[in-house]
Amino acid sequence: GVAWALLLLALLATDPVLVNHARLDWGPQMIATLARVASLAALWRWLQTGRMHWLVTLCVALLVGFFDKLNFVWVIAALAGATLATAPRLALNRLRTGAPWQPALAGLTAVLLLWGTVTLVRRAARLDVLGDAGTFDAVAQFVKVWNLYATTFSGTSVINWVFGTEAVETSAFNYLALLQIAAAVVLLAVWRPWTPARHLLAFLTALMAMLFVAITATRQVGGTHHLVMLWPLPILHLVTLVAISAQHIADARPGTMRGARVLMATVGIAVCGTLLAWNIGWAMRNIDTWQNDRDYRPQFDAAIAKLDARLDTLGVDRVISVDWGLHQQLVTFADRRRAANYREWTWRLQDAPDLERDDLRRAVAEHVHGKRVAFVLHAPRFETFTGARARLDALLARDRPCDLSEQTFVNSAGKALYTIVVADYRNCGVSAKPAG
Repeated sequence: GVAWALLLLALLATDPVLVNHARLDWGPQMIATLARVASLAALWRWLQTGRMHWLVTLCVALLVGFFDKLNFVWVIAALAGATLATAPRLALNRLRTGAPWQPALAGLTAVLLLWGTVTLVRRAARLDVLGDAGTFDAVAQFVKVWNLYATTFSGTSVINWVFGTEAVETSAFNYLALLQIAAAVVLLAVWRPWTPARHLLAFLTALMAMLFVAITATRQVGGTHHLVMLWPLPILHLVTLVAISAQHIADARPGTMRGARVLMATVGIAVCGTLLAWNIGWAMRNIDTWQNDRDYRPQFDAAIAKLDARLDTLGVDRVISVDWGLHQQLVTFADRRRAANYREWTWRLQDAPDLERDDLRRAVAEHVHGKRVAFVLHAPRFETFTGARARLDALLARDRPCDLSEQTFVNSAGKALYTIVVADYRNCGVSAKPAG
């Protein structure tokens, strides 16, 4: 009903998980979030109606989401698995009814996604960005993802990382998710008949569980920008569960589980109210944090396209961004043959005040020594993270190039927005200072 829809809207719109990740676009995540929500809604509406425009929306959302982020493959796999688990005959009937165009569209989309998985995901599966993928057994991997879930859905992960605060993180959201799944399984197992609303609850339960399993099974998972791929399922599942529990609650006939449903509805409404208060409280605190902080000042200007064209003329072996908000745009605009030479080092330098740290030494040896490198950052007045230039200067003092030049790039308004520092380690008689 309208009341439940408004409750869901209020919880989602104020959720700090979404608000903070949208503010930072950490990942980047917002295109993936749009594609995730659109694909979920379109798939369910297509299953209910069989209309062609919903299948078109679903296919477009899946392709855009996969193109935006390779780990969208988790969402694709979970959507497919949940459909096979809860509505296999219905999906097959929809395709048969929509022949020949609907099966053709679904088949073409499946082929494109399979091609992308084979050519891209297979290669990415060998990556180990954090250097710890091989150090976790199954139990340790689960514990890592469990802790990341708590950090993510407490809604404080972005604030803590960007600003170095110590905002509270709690596992209460983990236990709430487990209770939701358990309650939904019990409700679905013993309460009949199966209405469309209960089919939706079954679908969301399977989808949420399968998506969590897919994320946990990926050894490279290492941040809350990965676990946020579950959003908005926890809240959507909770509101759906509470709404179904409260449905026809006055019906006291045998087999309707009236007592259990009254309890679930009462507890669920209290939980939703608590969540809304939590969300609003953090929203008020975060507004002040985002507005008044001077260490994080994101910038965007259309001149970044011309900046990328300038980088293409420099003849460098690597383009390394050392301030936030540059790498994704630069690698997108880059020539396809050169895109693999672009790197993002904002966090690598920010998290490594010790320039002798092993992972930094390995990265320098692989991507800097013996190469001509263009380091890219915002000009001093426009740094996203204060101190980006100081961190780069410290690295260049530690690993001295044989030649160093600097260019300033201005936008159409004449503002000096970007700085390119070209460090030549390629044409030196003596290599850069080796690792200690």
